[in-house]
Amino acid sequence: MMSNSLQKYVSVTPAISDYQHLLADISRIFEDAKDSTLISVNKIRNRAYWMIGERIVNVEQNGKLKAEYGSRLLENLSRDLSFKYKNGFSVANLRAMRQFYVTHPIRHPGAELTWSHHKLLLTIKDLDKRYTFERLTKEKGWSKRELRKALSDNKIELEADMTDTAKKAKNKKIKILAENRGRLFHYRLVDLNLKPEGHLLVVDCGFKILRRVLTEKVYLFHPDEIIETVKGREQWKIQKVFSNEDVLYTYKAYPRRVVDGDTLLVDIDCGFDTWVTQRLRLKGINCPEVDNPKGAKAKKYVEDIMKQVDFLIIRTSKSDKYDRYLADIFYLPEEEDPSDVADKGRFLNQELLDQKLAKGV
Repeated sequence: MMSNSLQKYVSVTPAISDYQHLLADISRIFEDAKDSTLISVNKIRNRAYWMIGERIVNVEQNGKLKAEYGSRLLENLSRDLSFKYKNGFSVANLRAMRQFYVTHPIRHPGAELTWSHHKLLLTIKDLDKRYTFERLTKEKGWSKRELRKALSDNKIELEADMTDTAKKAKNKKIKILAENRGRLFHYRLVDLNLKPEGHLLVVDCGFKILRRVLTEKVYLFHPDEIIETVKGREQWKIQKVFSNEDVLYTYKAYPRRVVDGDTLLVDIDCGFDTWVTQRLRLKGINCPEVDNPKGAKAKKYVEDIMKQVDFLIIRTSKSDKYDRYLADIFYLPEEEDPSDVADKGRFLNQELLDQKLAKGV
């Protein structure tokens, strides 16, 4: 699949020349994007440019190339990539790719907007304003020219174009929850200091599950580093990524039972062929008890949603006093790609607030 084909290049490997490996990574990402016919052109291009930006940022943060090339890293990349591909790799375009990743560090945008739209939006320094124009562009179906005119005029009554949730929040004081969307199959490495065996590097799969999966080239990895996994034909492939903890503890889960409006029993795929059954409490909200008419209505609302989906995407937090893990839950009826549900899924916690079936806590 396209996603796995691209993902395998966001890695850090031993290099004779860090710069040559960066150049090779970008070339492979770009050529994979050109060759793919599996998904829409916009999605291919946005994902490829986001990954190229991520690769540049990761290498810069590593420090070695930054020190060696200084401010000319992008200039050198532009020269070499333009020689190979002719168009698309100007310094300005590479800088935009880097900013594209910095602006969307958790997940790459989908196919709703073109790369030309995103480059225009990146010129907006104010984040709130940028996100507002991004939303309006999607909702109104603006072309690149229409977006440029809107930015130029800057006379849009943004208040009149607020989302339904924002309007409700302003007029009825509905709480707006933070959407903590992580990234699937990302994990932290943990050092176990065993006696008398010594140190052992394992993967924290969440839910107090530790797996020993680093059997070869363990010297390439270190405690507290974040890795992602890509499933090969015979085994899992592991690679380092430079991300923060916001990407962790995100899983594909299968609903087993709705306990009440804010509590679910689910089977969770933790990766590495490891599964766990957990009782999850929806984070940030509180539904009435099921013996209350409103509580029964909330439970029925969630049960109806569970009938529409085969799986959920969850991002968990620490457990509450009843030993239930707190979770943000996302779903998207008829969507089979878990990455798309993670990126664009409907936020169940917020929906229950919007429907007045729960209160914020």
